[in-house]
Amino acid sequence: RLPDALTRAGLTGVTAETHVFSPRPRLADDFWRPQLDMSWGHRLDARPEARPAIETRIRTAFAALADAEGRVPLRAEMRVVSGVAPG
Repeated sequence: RLPDALTRAGLTGVTAETHVFSPRPRLADDFWRPQLDMSWGHRLDARPEARPAIETRIRTAFAALADAEGRVPLRAEMRVVSGVAPG
């Protein structure tokens, strides 16, 4: 576990917090595109002809989840671990 590793490394005041939130982005905003670019942009740049088909499949998959307002209900969980370094 990361908190234990930080403590063993000599950090003090180690804390771990979990944040859960439920955004409802609009499907029309292509909210997924930044993640696609961060994770796969380098590969998509090498094959630009593949991008339209991939984006269409992603958009179609999220469209199946969209509510009547055109929003996609998501659930996100983020764990933040921090500590103070000696010195």
